Amino acid sequence: MYQIVPYKGEVHSEPQKSEQIFTGLSNQGATCYMNSLLQSLYMTPEFRLKIYNWKYDPKKHGDRKTCIPFQLQVLFGKLQISKRLSVDTKFLTKSFGWDNKESFQQHDVQEFCRVLFDAIEESVKGTDSENLISSLYEGIMTDYVKCLNCQTESKRTDRFLDLSLTVRNDFEKIRNDSIEKALQNYIKPELLNGSNQYMCEICGKKVDALKGLKIDRFPYILVEQIKRFDLNYTTLQRIKLNDRVSFPQVLNANNFLEFQEKIHIVTETLEVEKTMPLPDLKFQAPEGLVMKTHSTSSYESLYEDKDKRPLVPDKIIHNRILTEQTEKRKKQQQELIELYKKDGEYVYELFSIMIHSGSAMGGHYYAYIKCFEDSKWYNFNDSVVKEIEEKEITKVFGGETSTNSWGSSYSANAYLLMYRKITPENLIRVDNLDIPDYVSGEILTQVEEEKKEASVREEKYQNIHLKVIYQKKEITLVTRRDKTLKEFKLEAMSSFGIIDKPEDIRLRAYSSVYEAFQDTYDEEKKINQIQCWDYKVFGIEIKASDEQWKAYDSNIIMVKVCLWDDVKDSNVAPEPHKVFVSKNSTVGQMMEILEKTFNIEKTEILVFKKSYMGMTFTSEMVSDKKNHDLCLINARIYEGAQLFLEKKSEGKPKWQEFIELEARRYTIRFNHPDEPLNNYSNPEYRYTVVIDQQATIQDLKLMISKKLNIPEDKFLIKRGSSQNQEIKDLSTKLINANVMNNSIIFVEKGTPTSPNQYRILFSIAVPPKPNESKAACYSFLDLFDLPIDATLPIIDIKKLLCIKISEMFPTLKISPEKLRLRERNSERLSKTLKNNDTLKNYALYERKMISLQILEEDEEEIPATHMIVVGKRWIPSTYEISEPKEFLIKRASSVQEVGDILAQYYGIDNDKIMVSKLGYAYSFSPLDMLNESFIKTLGHNQNINQGPWYVSMDGVLFFVKAAGEISREPTAEERKKYEKPARVTFSDGTGVSTWKYEPPKERAVKIKVTKGEEATETRIEITERNPNSSDGNNNNCIREETKVQHEEQITEERVINIETQTIEHKIEDITPLI
Repeated sequence: MYQIVPYKGEVHSEPQKSEQIFTGLSNQGATCYMNSLLQSLYMTPEFRLKIYNWKYDPKKHGDRKTCIPFQLQVLFGKLQISKRLSVDTKFLTKSFGWDNKESFQQHDVQEFCRVLFDAIEESVKGTDSENLISSLYEGIMTDYVKCLNCQTESKRTDRFLDLSLTVRNDFEKIRNDSIEKALQNYIKPELLNGSNQYMCEICGKKVDALKGLKIDRFPYILVEQIKRFDLNYTTLQRIKLNDRVSFPQVLNANNFLEFQEKIHIVTETLEVEKTMPLPDLKFQAPEGLVMKTHSTSSYESLYEDKDKRPLVPDKIIHNRILTEQTEKRKKQQQELIELYKKDGEYVYELFSIMIHSGSAMGGHYYAYIKCFEDSKWYNFNDSVVKEIEEKEITKVFGGETSTNSWGSSYSANAYLLMYRKITPENLIRVDNLDIPDYVSGEILTQVEEEKKEASVREEKYQNIHLKVIYQKKEITLVTRRDKTLKEFKLEAMSSFGIIDKPEDIRLRAYSSVYEAFQDTYDEEKKINQIQCWDYKVFGIEIKASDEQWKAYDSNIIMVKVCLWDDVKDSNVAPEPHKVFVSKNSTVGQMMEILEKTFNIEKTEILVFKKSYMGMTFTSEMVSDKKNHDLCLINARIYEGAQLFLEKKSEGKPKWQEFIELEARRYTIRFNHPDEPLNNYSNPEYRYTVVIDQQATIQDLKLMISKKLNIPEDKFLIKRGSSQNQEIKDLSTKLINANVMNNSIIFVEKGTPTSPNQYRILFSIAVPPKPNESKAACYSFLDLFDLPIDATLPIIDIKKLLCIKISEMFPTLKISPEKLRLRERNSERLSKTLKNNDTLKNYALYERKMISLQILEEDEEEIPATHMIVVGKRWIPSTYEISEPKEFLIKRASSVQEVGDILAQYYGIDNDKIMVSKLGYAYSFSPLDMLNESFIKTLGHNQNINQGPWYVSMDGVLFFVKAAGEISREPTAEERKKYEKPARVTFSDGTGVSTWKYEPPKERAVKIKVTKGEEATETRIEITERNPNSSDGNNNNCIREETKVQHEEQITEERVINIETQTIEHKIEDITPLI
């Protein structure tokens, strides 16, 4: 079979599975959580067999590519019979409705487990396998409240698929250091008393009561989540709890059917490494002999005796040890099983440990899974599967943490456990004959598809970009890696129009920095056979027909020599000459080469170079006789070094004066404000001035003014780029203004401001236009930028603006009293500026954006305790979004209070209103609303500055909908209408590239279930909204279903009769291929 290797672009025969017993799953980007769960499900024989027993019907279940149980069958079939080290999961994730972006989204493994089980349940409805999930994973519990006065119990029965067990709860002072203790606290009743008394209908009054859980029936497969992620309510940051939580390999769940004050726990023992104590050996030196510690530095040296290292057992011995450990454990566990069976039927054996390694900010999942056939434990870590010793299990109990550079704690510890009930009917293995024949055919089809994709990638990889330089002109050519260098040379000659004989031309590696030829290559070799990478630089070298090619010597370096005789401007060094010398030669030998090259007597030559000391430099005489015996490296002369040569004369050497003067000067680069921007929307800083470092900003501005022929009062200057602040204090010296040699100055036309003034960009905020983004709350009419004194009161700024606007728009009558000024943050409005404040009371910077809102009535001052937010109504059935509406709310409002305000305005019942806070507006589409997390506000009493909204500033946008409103699949016309805005396009000079920013969002796991024609072509989205919001007493999966009824009638041409295309294949026919 073949392995896809994108970064090499070649199709390789994949190594066959020899020592690796099980097949791994390749990681698509961030799918380690999914791989861990899928391997755990595959290693559950009962689940695997039930998946195989499900029968695919194209009329009921739709296309194979979107049928989740079918793709699970195929994946499990590959894992069971493949000879590969690992197989891909892309066909399964495509059936989920995922794109490539989803494969790089991290998710919680327990959250994914719940969503996957829901998707499987939905997919197998109406078939013989309808109870596939419930028969294995569903347990029954009773939620009760018992009156302590009349002893009456109020009960409600719930089903659960997993139990979420607390690690630590600081508020309730709970510390669970074992699974048994966590289970005991899980069912421990809560006393309702005092102000929290229970209203008993029998007693007719409030009484003390007990509220708790009873487990009526444990499932066949018991899934337990160790809740290691929590919120730090002080920092409002997510944290990971790395506390030690032990768990047994044999669990007596009979103890946890109902609460008991004390339970008997038998501690298991696992084999650990045995170490022998070393004897305490003391050496006493003979009388008269002084012992010294050998030391080669200030530290004592200790040398390891390799002959005394501990022996590592070979593979045969190692396997024997593992086998002995396994047999010993099986014997111990069998004794525990017999003991626990006396208490009841619910005795479980651990077989899967899903482990999270990392911090609350992210990490990696892998799984320790026990094989029921040999009872050995294996580490399933994506594509790698290897056997482990039993002592590794104790290492994931937790308790050991490290801290990264951000202060987050991280560790590798157990997160999700799976136990199987011990019964005589336990399944040990699944036979290859249990794999359906049609699955074998699909495996063969997918193998062929992978081969085709690998071939396409191989073809794409063959293209390579190479740069070629000839006579200081550079071009980029696209060629193929499988071409010879000779063939590429002919392409380069054609591109440059070179008509010389090909044998008189060769391509060499070229250094653009040193402007020098480097390695030579065998032209008969292919490009992929030489050291070549994308955008590697080649230079074209030409010789005369009667010349021989000079052999390349890697010891030869190029130095740049500037001659004083070539100087035309005393402030600018001339174009240097290239001189080639051996890097192993001495300074004296280099002087001889300079003598021959420039025809100057060696004794008459003066050579200088710049000697750098931090940010400054001085002149250093290289030609001094004391340096002649130094090799070039010791003289600090390297490849590309710049030397300054002159003939001896009277007085001080001219190059020495030049370098000393240059050391006191800065070369400043700047742009011309009238010239167009480059392809990257940046100015070209191609103008320079040379100025003394003790000069002032005023002196620099005067020189720039003369160079550009622009009056000083008509432009302003900024350090570095257009985004930086204007340099206002012109009396500051360059060195104090942080302007240094080779600094960049951005020149912009406009009126300079004084140190106390700030340039403010003013605009008017009006309702958004119909063609603008549906997330837009305002449209902005840009007015002008105006220098504003920071000490002016806001009311005076309003008066100034009214005068300025009336001059520009005489028909627009605005009074300061009907004007509100607000800070503008991109396309949103935030803080309101108060009349009695001055501008310096707010965050000030150059080109700050402030927007005007023209009011119908006189402005009322908004208290500091309130803020302005914006609301919009979304209609899921039509994808319509209402116009924005501003609301004034208290900063200390609860989520429910905000929901009540929105519900009253939009005419929605308080118990039905659902609200989502939009975190971004760029590139928004109404189709994005399907992925937004709406919450019911009723009962959410936490402050809005806490989760889930974290609202602390004005201008936040809320979307509102009513619970129960069903969204539909958008039509093709709607998809076209609501498609994303055009992408940003730019060019790097070698081709056109596109880039599109999409703001990151923490997305819930979502799996789409598609059904066939007989199931009315429905499409259901299964989403786990907030798996960690459970209070521990409700473990039912939270599922949001969005059923989509296709509007288009399905024609006969669109219906593919998959059944007629099915080809039966036997397992033995395709095993060699996979």
